[in-house]
Amino acid sequence: MKYNQALTYAASRPNYLGGQGLIYPLKSSTFRAMMADAKGAFGSGVAIGAVFAEYQALGVEIYQGTTGGCQ
Repeated sequence: MKYNQALTYAASRPNYLGGQGLIYPLKSSTFRAMMADAKGAFGSGVAIGAVFAEYQALGVEIYQGTTGGCQ
């Protein structure tokens, strides 16, 4: 979501040629800050997903062990 907000910001700003959209978005400190926030949010989302997968796998192992699925 934050990544899309940064792209929308860059596309909506007027450029120095009089057109719409930043020609060099990485020269904008606001755009760089928004992209840094998006990168941080992505990293935490990946970590949360990995932890969730581990707990799900543990749940499956426990279920299989109690119902006789593991041999």
